[in-house]
Amino acid sequence: MKTNFNEKVERRGTDSIKWNVNGMLGMAEYADEESIPMWVADMDFKVPNFLIEKMEERTDRKSVV
Repeated sequence: MKTNFNEKVERRGTDSIKWNVNGMLGMAEYADEESIPMWVADMDFKVPNFLIEKMEERTDRKSVV
């Protein structure tokens, strides 16, 4: 599986503190709707489908192994 690092993933409106204006405003009083958070170790890439599938398999199980 190849990861497309050029694909833009919209994080606003997903309860991400980093991309939530209120979250940014809580950390920097000069932040507004136009601000772009540039945090260290920035990882706004799409989660690979195989990971989503494995997480769903694991959380769908009725019993804990």
